[in-house]
Amino acid sequence: MTRKSIVLLSAGAIVLVVAGGLTFNTFGQKHARANLIDSTRATMVFVEGGTFTMGNYRAPLQRQDGTVIDTYVADHSTSETRQVTVDSFYIAPRQVTQSEAALFDRAQGRARDVAAGMENRPAAFSHQEATAYCAWLGDAAGLPMRLPTEAEWEYMARSRGQTPFWPTDNGSFEYGRNVFDLTTLPRMSQDRPDVASFPPNPLGIYDLSGGLADWVSDRAASDPEEAIIFKGGSDDSSAIYSTVPTRGMSDSTGRAYEATLKAMLTGAYESAEMEEMGQLYGLPPTHVGARCVVELDLRPAETGFGILPGPIQLSPPYHATSPQGRDAE
Repeated sequence: MTRKSIVLLSAGAIVLVVAGGLTFNTFGQKHARANLIDSTRATMVFVEGGTFTMGNYRAPLQRQDGTVIDTYVADHSTSETRQVTVDSFYIAPRQVTQSEAALFDRAQGRARDVAAGMENRPAAFSHQEATAYCAWLGDAAGLPMRLPTEAEWEYMARSRGQTPFWPTDNGSFEYGRNVFDLTTLPRMSQDRPDVASFPPNPLGIYDLSGGLADWVSDRAASDPEEAIIFKGGSDDSSAIYSTVPTRGMSDSTGRAYEATLKAMLTGAYESAEMEEMGQLYGLPPTHVGARCVVELDLRPAETGFGILPGPIQLSPPYHATSPQGRDAE
């Protein structure tokens, strides 16, 4: 299925073809699936493509004493960058929820228990499950849907290639206002709020700096062959360190490794070192979620679905503050 040859469904259509030949056994499940398709088509955000410098860029940061320094976003030393051209695409404004994951599981003949009040919490996936979810939803909606590439994710998180430190509404990190309150982090895996509980980035994309990280569909050529990459902040660790270029690494066993872009792109981690790092800094895949993209470069006026953001301009310098309004250490 190509970008241009796809047959687009009307926004109000109820699709009854079920991916993989599986069928739903209740009217309620069919209705929920139709609602999911309609919601997906209505809310996908169009990201106009362009060329940007991907990697550990420099940007102005305001320090505790009020002075402003120009520094690398992911670490404090030179890191490899590369110019990347990204085609236009659509992306889900929020991560897949527990109720949506349960709907997918039922379609695959599995059961996923969702406790009352947890329906709109973000759902954790393995990379394989996340890939399958996007394919399933894309088949149902008649759209070429998949996980984002790392370049697409970073371009979107940077509001089409700008230079924020964090992918928040203003590029800064303000505990309790646009990211999770630092004092709740020890219990956040149990008390994680619903998706879209904090302001989105300027494109209208939620939860890029906390809650769950996002799986991406590819890896850099210099990454180990077994590497699986995720992006964005997670409540598993202090999201203040998860600036836009920062990436996490997992392998097929589900062990995950956090590392800055510099270390990953230079191939600093060999397989044996990955194993050792995993023992020290391993993260379970329960801290990674999914959001899907539609591989289509037609604008909403041409497709009849999705949202077209207006002009965006962030205003540096960027900074981080604590829940009490004091500068973070």
